Amino acid sequence: PRAPPRPVTTYNTFSNPAAFDPSTIHDQKHYLTHELKGSLWLDYNGDGARGSATSDVVNAKEYDTGIGGVTVALVTCDTEEQVFSAFSSPNEGGGYATTQMQTVLEEAGRYHFPLDSIEEGRYYVMYKAPPNYRISANVLPLEPRWNEERSYFDCVPRGGEGDGYLEEIKERGDLDFGGYCARTIGCLEIDKKFNLDYDALEALDGTTNYEGVTDNLVALPSQSMLDVGLTEELWPLETVQFADAEIIVTFPGNVSEADLETAVDVEGNGELKQNLEGTVGRQLNSQVGDSPFTIMGLDVNKGEIVRDEAQGGEDFHHEEGRVRPHGEGGRRLEGEAEVADGEGGDEPAFFDDSEVAIASSTRVRYTLTARGSYRPPPYEQLGAIVEDSINADRQNLARSLKDREGLPPVFKEVEDVDARHLTMKIATPETKGTSDVGGIGPLTVTMNNGGPESGMASWAKVPIVLLAFLIAILTGTLLFRRIFVRRRKTKKVDHLSDFLRNEAGKKKFVTSDYDPAKYDKKKSNPPLDDLDDEEIIRGETFEESNRSGGSGERPRQHRQASGHTSSNTSGARSVSTAGSRRSARSHGSDNHRSSHQSEERSRRSARSQSSNISSIRSSIRSALSGQSSHLDEEKEARKRERRRRRREERNGQARSNTEGRDHGTSRSERRRKSSDI
Repeated sequence: PRAPPRPVTTYNTFSNPAAFDPSTIHDQKHYLTHELKGSLWLDYNGDGARGSATSDVVNAKEYDTGIGGVTVALVTCDTEEQVFSAFSSPNEGGGYATTQMQTVLEEAGRYHFPLDSIEEGRYYVMYKAPPNYRISANVLPLEPRWNEERSYFDCVPRGGEGDGYLEEIKERGDLDFGGYCARTIGCLEIDKKFNLDYDALEALDGTTNYEGVTDNLVALPSQSMLDVGLTEELWPLETVQFADAEIIVTFPGNVSEADLETAVDVEGNGELKQNLEGTVGRQLNSQVGDSPFTIMGLDVNKGEIVRDEAQGGEDFHHEEGRVRPHGEGGRRLEGEAEVADGEGGDEPAFFDDSEVAIASSTRVRYTLTARGSYRPPPYEQLGAIVEDSINADRQNLARSLKDREGLPPVFKEVEDVDARHLTMKIATPETKGTSDVGGIGPLTVTMNNGGPESGMASWAKVPIVLLAFLIAILTGTLLFRRIFVRRRKTKKVDHLSDFLRNEAGKKKFVTSDYDPAKYDKKKSNPPLDDLDDEEIIRGETFEESNRSGGSGERPRQHRQASGHTSSNTSGARSVSTAGSRRSARSHGSDNHRSSHQSEERSRRSARSQSSNISSIRSSIRSALSGQSSHLDEEKEARKRERRRRRREERNGQARSNTEGRDHGTSRSERRRKSSDI
């Protein structure tokens, strides 16, 4: 049987970027087959790897159980276009999955695409999880696109050859797996054999060379590319992350080679693997604290012996009491600086004898994969939590390894334990980064928090400060203009209103209740010449009208009514004598003269009112136009008004004298006539 794939981690998958570079893909080894088919198997324990080195039950479940009813689609690598879709067997419909043993149904979990219906080109396969399942093994993550009710989703293809994930990996680190949608790692190619130009092309079954075949064939980048695992999990799903890390266990330099071999046989010794995973897992759970992650499991993948220079191995140096390799091809832990050759001859004062003794020691390096679940945002890195949890109490983990029952006796000699996260994340501007990490991998990046070389360069600070100062000045100027210009405009409108009110008081007329601030700006102001007198001035009252108690028309009506009453009275008296008739005729003549005089006063008031209206119109035009000559016109208007008032006062006094003389004459005549009678 094929070797089971290890859990897919960002570091393990993308440590060789040439595998996803379109210009170097054909330099990689590919496997040739005449069928485009794969299988969907049950990831029984959800660890992302098919099979187990310690459990026959897990092996039986994962190698013999297929999942049917899963939607699969063929997508072009260059345009991300879906060209063909199918379901895994058996498909009972309804969108739900069916598990079946392959010993009962050979096609259980199998799916295939007909090559004769597909054009030549490069493709990848996209998978959509059925309800209450997670796509968990041998895939790259894709995002779902839900409907508004979150009752249905489509998978969104992306990534191309796989290089489309690199920017996200460099920025964030380890990838998040949502579990609803996924795709194969890399792309396959469909074409005729003579067009499949690869440096290394091997038959998938290991026997057929496909010589002379003219039909389309399939070139796969890996043997298990189309075999994908799904695990049962209730929806909604949490986000899962896989992270690679290294744990370095230090032993004394006098430990024999045979004893060290018992400590590194992880693949062949299931008990060793289980005890290492249990001890390290307990340390993680005790130190995880307020981390958003829930630790789901830990897998120790392999172990190897690393010796120092004194025993013919790698070259090491001290820093903070911990063994550090350096030099070409060496390793060092994430977050530390490399020491140049020739340095470190004298030990620092803080080293004690036990720490100096570590210089002649042997180390065993274990590579492990941790998996955990959480709900972003914020986005976190599980590998960083693993590193911090172990390094927070290294001596406690060393004691746990010494006391653990089931581990080889050599673990009684453990002196120190250290850990680091294997990541491809690029150093941020606030940190110092380097890509020189020896045998770890070409894209591995180490981080150095702080340090004299970290932070912003001094030459860049001056232009940034000047730019910030300029932005502050411009902002203040804009605010000043917006606030104070508006105030000045408001004051102009208030001055105009005050002027109109003052003019109305001086001329002693009642002004309109029109308020300019409340006027609807959407309506246009009518021309002043189109307004009649009543629209300009409502309820205008002059001194004479006020003295008479009403408008100019009311005194006239009153006098007319008085005249009619007097006439009726005189007519009644004339019934008795002729003298009374002559007196009544004389009195009617007086009433006629009085009525004529009232009408004359009304006409004069109308003319005066018309003159006032003209003056008001002139004043309002001058005020609204904002001309500087409005003060002179105001003075002239006041002079004209004073002259008019003096004329009216003289005319009124003359009329009063005349009316008094007429009234006195009438009374004396009436008395004389009465005495005659």
